[in-house]
Amino acid sequence: ANGVLTLTVQLPSQEYGDGEARNRFFERYEESLRGLPGVTAVADVSELPTPSMNRNGLAIEGVTWPDGAGQPFIASSIVSDDYFRTMRIPLREGRTFTASDRTAPRQPIVISEGMARRYWPNGGAVGARIRLGPERGQPWAEVIGVVGDVRNDPARPQPEPMSYGSAWHDSWGIRVIVVRASGDPLALVKPAERALAAIDRTFPIREAVTMESRLAAQLANRRLPAVLMLAFGALALILASVGVYAMFTSMATARE
Repeated sequence: ANGVLTLTVQLPSQEYGDGEARNRFFERYEESLRGLPGVTAVADVSELPTPSMNRNGLAIEGVTWPDGAGQPFIASSIVSDDYFRTMRIPLREGRTFTASDRTAPRQPIVISEGMARRYWPNGGAVGARIRLGPERGQPWAEVIGVVGDVRNDPARPQPEPMSYGSAWHDSWGIRVIVVRASGDPLALVKPAERALAAIDRTFPIREAVTMESRLAAQLANRRLPAVLMLAFGALALILASVGVYAMFTSMATARE
C-alpha cells in the first residue's frame, strides 16, 4: 500500500454512456498519468478490496453444488491490464490480462489462489470455465490465471476468495485509478487534476487519498464495533459485580 495514490473518477453518463467510450477515456487519462514525474505504474479497478465489495454467484462448468449448500458468492472486481503489477499482486499460475483480451472470444477471468484452492483443490483452475452472476444463459468465462491472495476484510483470519474480470469486457462508469509513485503520492494530486482537466473539464476527481489512508479508515471501521462490544461487556461486568456486592451487603446487614 505504500506509495500508492487512489483517485476515484465517475464519468458523466451523457458523454460516456457506452463501454467503448468509457474505456477510451480511461486509457487516455491513465496514459497522461504515466507521463507525470515520479509515476511508476498506473491502473484502474471498479472497486478496491473492502468488506462490502461486490459479490457474484459462482457457477463452474460440470459442477453441481451439494443440496442445501447453496450457490457460493465470490468477491469480484473489474480491473485494467496493469492492475496486478501496479498493486504488486504476484502471478501464481497462467497469465493476467493483456490488450489481446479486448477481442478474446471468451471472457477472461483471473482468480485468487485462495479461490483456486477452495474450488480446484487438485489443480486445474487455469482453463476452467465459470460463470459469475445470476444470468444462467450468459456464456461461460475462462479462467486464464491465478494471482496471490488479497485481504479485503481485516476482521477475517484468512483472505476471502476473489475473482477479477477484464475491463475490456465489462466497463464501469466509476473507477478507482491507482497510481504508484516513487515519492510522496499526495504530491501527484494537483498534477492528476490538471491531467483530467486537459481531457475533460466538466467533472472533477471525486476523491484523492493514499492507499494507506483507505486501509486505515477501513480498519478503523472494522475495529469500532469490536471496541464498543468490549466496552459494553466491561460495563455489564461492572454492573453485575456491583449488584452482587450490594446483595451480599444487604444479606449481611439483615443478619445483624
